[in-house]
Formats: sequence, structure tokens, C-alpha cells
Amino acid sequence: MASEVIQVFQPLLAVRIERDSPPAPTPAQVEERERAAYQKGYDAASALINQQLLEQRSDANHMREHLFRALEQAAAQAAAEVRSVLPYLTIQALRRVIARVEVTREMVEGVVNELLTEIGPDVGPVELRLHPDDLKLVHDLESNLAGLHPGLRLVADESLTRGDAQASTRFGKVDARLENKLARIGAALAGH
Repeated sequence: MASEVIQVFQPLLAVRIERDSPPAPTPAQVEERERAAYQKGYDAASALINQQLLEQRSDANHMREHLFRALEQAAAQAAAEVRSVLPYLTIQALRRVIARVEVTREMVEGVVNELLTEIGPDVGPVELRLHPDDLKLVHDLESNLAGLHPGLRLVADESLTRGDAQASTRFGKVDARLENKLARIGAALAGH
């Protein structure tokens, strides 16, 4: 408020100051103004809180979508990694199981029959090579199969492992070694 100096030339007998201001509010008016100010503040705070809640929901939705995308990518990558090593793990498991299996006459007969079936009849003389211990199990088999495969001759071969077999015909060699069978299974599992 600005102050103003007023000069008087005679002593004042009475002074009355008048203001240009509105009259003081009544208690009811004060209460109504307080209520209106409170409501205005409440509405502003509610609007601000609602806006913040919307922003937080939007942020949470964005984070959730990002998390799900990352999880999908991680799951797809893990599945691809498992698929890539599954053939190797399967072959390794087969090798361990096979290493513990006792070679029986029935197994060696199965290998011989499978190999001769693959070769087919009427191919002429066949030399079928087996590990010496496997040959001992099926030494009498040669005479039984001679009717189906004339010229069949079973031969011991130290370079073969138990369960392996190789055949030689006039058309070439047929390799029925266990390692080659496992390699074919691994390639089939890998999709090659």
C-alpha cells in the first residue's frame, strides 16, 4: 500500500478515514469460500492423481509387454538351443546304453539278418565280417543262411567292435557298424 503525505494548515478536530474496500465478509461467506477453495483443491488433486495413475498403468502395460516379448524371445532361443543339442545328447545317451548292453546271439542274428536283407538275395558270394566274439555266438548260422544266400561266408574281423558287421559283395561294401548307424540316427534327428 502506498503512503501519501497530506499537509494540513490548521489543527484537525476530527479525522475519519474512509476506504474504498468492500465490506468484511460474513462468517457464512468465509465458510462458503473455504468450501469452494477446498473443493477446487480436491478436484485439482484428484485430476492430478488420476493422470498419474493413467501414466503408471501405461508404463506398467509397456513394461509387461516388453517383459513378455523378452520372455518369448528367451523361450524361443532356449528351445532352439535344446533342439540343436538334442541329437548330440540322444546319441550320447544311446552310446551309454549300448555300451552296457550284453551282446547276445539273438542280437548278432538280428544284425546279420538286417544286413543280408539290405543286401538282398542273388547278389553272388557275400563275405560277412563280425567281431570274433560275435562270430562265436553265431558260427552255426552260416549253414542255415546258405540256402538263402549261396556263397555266404562269415569271417572274424578284430577291427570291428561287438555288434558291428560289414559285408562285401561283388557290388561293393555294406557297412553296418554301430557307429555308422548312430551317425545316421543323429543326422536324421538333426534334420540333415
